[in-house]
Amino acid sequence: MSAAELNAVSTYVEWSLHEPERGQFNWSGDADIVEFLSIAEQEDLLVLLRPGPYICAERDLDSLTYWMLRDAPDIKLRTKDAHFVRSAALYLTKLLDKIEPFLRGSGGPIIMVPVENEYGNFNACNAEYLRILKRLFLDKIGDKALLYTTDGTSESMLRCGTIPGVFATADFGSGANVTKAFEALRTKQPKVSDTRRK
Repeated sequence: MSAAELNAVSTYVEWSLHEPERGQFNWSGDADIVEFLSIAEQEDLLVLLRPGPYICAERDLDSLTYWMLRDAPDIKLRTKDAHFVRSAALYLTKLLDKIEPFLRGSGGPIIMVPVENEYGNFNACNAEYLRILKRLFLDKIGDKALLYTTDGTSESMLRCGTIPGVFATADFGSGANVTKAFEALRTKQPKVSDTRRK
């Protein structure tokens, strides 16, 4: 990437890889996120770090851990469900503590971190869950990197996926009308300067 003169890399962080069993964390080998970030920094690449908890990325259970379903069969994923929030908060806390030295405000390469991933595409539309995640990310990241959301461009996706005080972005396919996609986003976020942490 560096040789191709790109200046940034966007990468998911897979929860199920880092916590294969409840409370058993793996940060070595393919799961060595610190080594990855160190290489990005050495290569002078900026990083958009996408920790989930849900990442999709065509991974089994979209990177969510199987053991949550085993331990709480009635769990409601990606909601304020106590089992889910407790598990996700522990993972995110461990991860965000580990990557703190690599945040831009700490002198590192991580410039952006999303709060959740394409939540507007999910059928829960649980604003309280998003508020809980936002608080966790603010407590751990503060203003050391830009917090953002990313969703599709339909009204329902933007309504359910955006979070007050968090920068909203939209993704769309290669065949999409870019002008219309950004018009849809502007109905939710008229100006970049309108996003302030609250």
